[in-house]
Amino acid sequence: MFRQFDAFKDLARALKGLGCRVGIEYFGQRFAETDKLAGLGLDYIKVHPSYVRGISSNEGNQEFLKGLCNMARALGINRKRTQRLMRRMGRGEQADARRVLELWSLSIAVLLSGLFAFYAARLAWQSHLFNDISTSSDATPLWIPQITMVIGTTVLFIAFLDEWVLQWRGQRRPAPSQAGDPPHE
Repeated sequence: MFRQFDAFKDLARALKGLGCRVGIEYFGQRFAETDKLAGLGLDYIKVHPSYVRGISSNEGNQEFLKGLCNMARALGINRKRTQRLMRRMGRGEQADARRVLELWSLSIAVLLSGLFAFYAARLAWQSHLFNDISTSSDATPLWIPQITMVIGTTVLFIAFLDEWVLQWRGQRRPAPSQAGDPPHE
């Protein structure tokens, strides 16, 4: 981009005129010419992955990204994501400990809800096999109302499993009240 800066600048303006979003990917490989960014009207900057890997333990990359976020904020580039990144970087070891505890808690929730769903399904199946009926005047087979419990416990298990996978991948977002964000950011 910096080699053909004038051509890129013309292309960016033309695309913005058409309503397109324009940004830079792998930013950071050549940051000596960042003074030219102000005139482009960028919507976003994607940082080179080498600056993000192991961010919680690399203070040099944290400082670089804080500076980049401050520069992006000054240029008006995607304020919401910049603010989220700044908040995340400020946590370090506390965020790692929280992630592990949440993963552990979700593991227990997945295990217990899975057992609950399994045994609810087993109960409904056994009620069906033994032709259990209610003792009231309508004589309803018990597996019919029990199936709603099976569906509910299975949905609960799937919801906990989904949260567990997101936490494992590091993609789970904290609730708005935990992150200090407004609910509809």
